[in-house]
Amino acid sequence: MRFGKLLIVVALIATFVAPAAFAQRAPGSISLGGFGGVGMPQGPKEFKDYFKTSIGFGGELKYNMNETTSLGLSFTYMPFKINEDKMKEDFTAEMGDVPGLTLSGGESKINIISANVIKYFTQPDASTGFYLTLGGGYYMHSMGDLKVSAQGESETIKGDDLAKAENKFGVNGGLGLEFNAGEKLAVFVEGKYHYIFTKEEKDAETGETSGGKTTFITAMAGLRLSL
Repeated sequence: MRFGKLLIVVALIATFVAPAAFAQRAPGSISLGGFGGVGMPQGPKEFKDYFKTSIGFGGELKYNMNETTSLGLSFTYMPFKINEDKMKEDFTAEMGDVPGLTLSGGESKINIISANVIKYFTQPDASTGFYLTLGGGYYMHSMGDLKVSAQGESETIKGDDLAKAENKFGVNGGLGLEFNAGEKLAVFVEGKYHYIFTKEEKDAETGETSGGKTTFITAMAGLRLSL
């Protein structure tokens, strides 16, 4: 489902599910949330070319400092699936045609622990809330095993051989909409841009550079329950 369609679905839910205006951001209160959606690779070039828009999910804990400012702690699991067509195209250009070549697995898996300040621009009794979120995160990256099959044979390349696991700090920020759906329940959609402080690498033999700062966009929708 494309994110535009997801926005329409969430808006319809918010319209038909008890749109009463209840204050859900009382100072000192907390909420728990769960969400799911898509991640879209942006950079560097290798990441954008060889991995594609994929589905991830996560959960959050939000503490309301006052009626317009909250602190959020979240965990997100975002596995980016390989772009098999692009990988096969480049392999064929380099090595020649291989009949029956298929690739599976090899996800670029990113686990994110993020702490964010959430600033609302609408009052807590409004049926629809609009907010800005800014924060920093700890991004834990690893690769899944890649299975390569061709001409009736297959071989599995371990994820650690494709790229070493590494943990890096990064920053993220974005915008969100929150729809009151009851006295304690809210539906939300949120888009974030993520910027991870990964480094550019240089091949000692060829002198070619690759990598650089890792960037991607997440577009999530979910539920928040006030406790």
